[in-house]
Amino acid sequence: MKQELILAWRYVRGHIPQYAAGIISLTVVDAVNTHIPRLTGQVTDRLVAGTADAAMALRVALTVLLLGAVIVLGRFGWRYFLLGASRSIEKEMRNDLFAHLETLSACYFNTHKTGDLMAHFTNDLQSVRQLLGMTVITTFDASVMLALVLYSMLRYVSVRLTLIAVLPMILIIFGDIIFGKVMHRRFLLKQEAFGELTDQTREAVTGIRVVKAFDYHDRMADDCRRRMHFLLFPGHGRA
Repeated sequence: MKQELILAWRYVRGHIPQYAAGIISLTVVDAVNTHIPRLTGQVTDRLVAGTADAAMALRVALTVLLLGAVIVLGRFGWRYFLLGASRSIEKEMRNDLFAHLETLSACYFNTHKTGDLMAHFTNDLQSVRQLLGMTVITTFDASVMLALVLYSMLRYVSVRLTLIAVLPMILIIFGDIIFGKVMHRRFLLKQEAFGELTDQTREAVTGIRVVKAFDYHDRMADDCRRRMHFLLFPGHGRA
């Protein structure tokens, strides 16, 4: 894991300004999102007390519209910077990987399946992009939003209600650990199935004359269906 993180950092460090701008935009959006419920709460309190007037309603409406515009710009910002950085890193990794393959001997390609190599260029790089893009967004967004919501609830609502609301998060943490391990195991199985399916497809296409000559159509179709089923439902039986 340490080597993988060091390798990822080699690419991430060239996009630190983009990540910084995206994280700042994400923080602004989270802060504004936690401020809007306070405005609606103040309006509700004024309506219950019977002290609301047209000037107050107009002022709150304009404030909400302004905050909405800030949210729109902020969401565009973190999508542009964070997702853009992850796609740029994916492009750089794909170019470096292809350049490295060009330096390898023919013996390497004789001992490694084409399907596995295709899996590295497609699914693996897409997973890296998700890790450096949406995973960064969801992790940071969840952490900042949780801190801001807890602060607002402790300050403006009540400590008791905040503690009650936090209790289900314990179950979420354990569920994330359990399901995370299951998802990781099935992802590896899916990668293996993708490589096998890609390799079988290549063999069928390059050997199409043999398939036709010996009437292997039905056998190849059944084998392809089994492999496709395992690719869609990893862990439900091997092809």
